[in-house]
Amino acid sequence: MFGQGHHLSFRQRQVHRLRALPGFSALPDAVLAGLDMNSAELRVAAGTILVTEDQVGREAFIVLEGIAEVSIGGVAVTSVSSGAVIGEMALLDGSPRTATVMALTPMRILVLDPRQFRQLFSDPETAMWIAAGLVQRLREVTTAARLATPA
Repeated sequence: MFGQGHHLSFRQRQVHRLRALPGFSALPDAVLAGLDMNSAELRVAAGTILVTEDQVGREAFIVLEGIAEVSIGGVAVTSVSSGAVIGEMALLDGSPRTATVMALTPMRILVLDPRQFRQLFSDPETAMWIAAGLVQRLREVTTAARLATPA
């Protein structure tokens, strides 16, 4: 009578929702379920500052919906949207935030405290996924800096 999708539990629906995010499709169900169980979902208004450059990092964020601007030294360097992880660098090395991130649109985000964030590294695939995201962002910033520097 009903399609299979109608019989999914709340937890299964949450895992499917996370799996639909860019970059999340390859993560194991257990990791996605853990993300859902070990995080808090927030809605933030446009103009909300998610992280502030040079401040201590106390959480990381996963963007579910919306767009945020990343700026360094007051200069916009990129934007992030669904599937992006924000604030993980400060949690990885304990250093202050390297950028300010401000919501450009209303956003839905998952908030992970340091303990919850560290749990992601219990799965090697997830750790590689986080590392790959960092490398991609480093390449984008390096390319932007190279283009901005006169030859």
